[in-house]
Amino acid sequence: MIDFGPAFVLIGFDAADCISGVFRLFAALVGWVFVSSVVEAVELVETQLDPFQFGFVSTDGHYHVVESSEDLERWVVVAEFEGNGEEVPYREGRESLGQAQYYRVRSQGTPFEDGLLDREWRLLAITDGDDVTEPLPGRTHTLRLSRGGGMGGRNDCNTMFGDYSLKGGNRLRFPGIGSTLIACPPGTIDGVFTQELTRDVGVFEVDDERLTIYIGSDPVVHFDFEATEED
Repeated sequence: MIDFGPAFVLIGFDAADCISGVFRLFAALVGWVFVSSVVEAVELVETQLDPFQFGFVSTDGHYHVVESSEDLERWVVVAEFEGNGEEVPYREGRESLGQAQYYRVRSQGTPFEDGLLDREWRLLAITDGDDVTEPLPGRTHTLRLSRGGGMGGRNDCNTMFGDYSLKGGNRLRFPGIGSTLIACPPGTIDGVFTQELTRDVGVFEVDDERLTIYIGSDPVVHFDFEATEED
């Protein structure tokens, strides 16, 4: 386990070439530390794990996000935790990873504004392989997950409400979704949206203003959202 306060933790996994990965990561890391004054400590772990998993000790009263990257340049949020001073295990759940994957853990005393929670996400499409389902023009489907465990959103002409769980910081489940019962226009995807959400919804990743939620363990089946302007 990795114990840190307001520290920055970087963990690298490269199943293809661990030794060269260490040198690549060291070079990139030196440059990153040079331009950042907020980093107080860095710990590097290079190993081979399948599936990718590690753990860290959270800081009581702080918030944590786990981010991953394939090139140490583009980082996406893949897990979100509230610290309680206890050990936190992270286990990768995305099946679309490349050969190399690096992870970092960020910690701060206030909730992250660039993570999954307390943001409104507008549905762009539901993708199942080559089958892409998009909202009707002018119709809106949104999702908001609060830190208290409640979920809500707009589902075309209806309003959704209910609860969600976030196991391990990255595994989403929607055990039950309630909704108003207004009849929406023909061709609406309101039923498809709620039906897919209550399936075996899996892990997520947040890339700045874009959110992907994978359905089950198949990487080609997923929701695509974007943050709304209100966010």
